[in-house]
Amino acid sequence: MNKRALFIAACVFAVFFVLIQTGTAFSDDIDGKFKKSDAYKYNQKGVFDLNNKNFTGAIEEFKKSLERFPDYYATYSNLGYAYLYSGNAPQALDSFKKAVSLKPESPEALRGLGAAYVTLKQPDEAIKYFQKSIEIDPNTAISYLALGSIYSDQKRFPEAIAMFEKVIAKEPAYAPAYMDISLVYTMKGEPDKGYEYMKQAQKLSPNDPEINGYMRRFEEKAKNQQTPAKTNQ
Repeated sequence: MNKRALFIAACVFAVFFVLIQTGTAFSDDIDGKFKKSDAYKYNQKGVFDLNNKNFTGAIEEFKKSLERFPDYYATYSNLGYAYLYSGNAPQALDSFKKAVSLKPESPEALRGLGAAYVTLKQPDEAIKYFQKSIEIDPNTAISYLALGSIYSDQKRFPEAIAMFEKVIAKEPAYAPAYMDISLVYTMKGEPDKGYEYMKQAQKLSPNDPEINGYMRRFEEKAKNQQTPAKTNQ
């Protein structure tokens, strides 16, 4: 899995993990029945294993959960992440498709499907599912972040900037969004704007090595531009 795909998948899973742990994913009748069933404890064991990078263990626990409570969308979503992190993107895609077929309005499952398509280098399909997740859940920043990253890779800079601006509006203290929009402005040929956004990123996350590395590059380039060229006498 490439670095950007891994980052998107990690962010998407982090959102879903919080929902499962706090219980807010359990809203309708089938969710309540699942939480009261034996399958729930296997699902939670799987979530624990997945969070601790025991991907093989997580896959086994989610399969046990599905044996006891078949066709439950959240377990298929979790299984999708386990496959995704284990490097089995095709199986992850199948699991997320199953989750979406069981609950088409689940933004978590839609985001997982989008992350799988990013990993499989099918950005146009990924865009479709991240957009669908936004239609259902417009307040979660991760889908905008994912779209911004995809548009940036496709050199669709105005669209990328618009998505990162939405992330910043929803999560104003999230430093990576400032870093990402900085890089887009720089690629777009507007390094001054890029520098201002990177300064803000550094202010929010002063110990981030990636942000600090970019800041050094900005400062070195500015210094070189200010240094008069030597002439031969």
